Amino acid sequence: MSLSENFPHKLAILQVALRAKKLKINEYLQDMAEQSVISSLLVFLNSSDFRCPITVPRKIIGQYSMLGRSALYLKLASTGRTKTYRTIRR
Repeated sequence: MSLSENFPHKLAILQVALRAKKLKINEYLQDMAEQSVISSLLVFLNSSDFRCPITVPRKIIGQYSMLGRSALYLKLASTGRTKTYRTIRR
């Protein structure tokens, strides 16, 4: 198996490129929190996604990113926030 076929190697390269702000998606990320969410979602891609066009990984990331708009995500996010977050949310 060559390095180009090695899925963990490709995943590591994607993670480094994301942190170095060398991916196209970095243009749309507003802060480090969004970058961390995308970084954690990359783990959910499987090796077959890297043999398909880029639209497949984008679709999977899009489906997982909908979690960020759910009430559960907001509830989990608010557990670590201060009182200011609650006043802004009202």
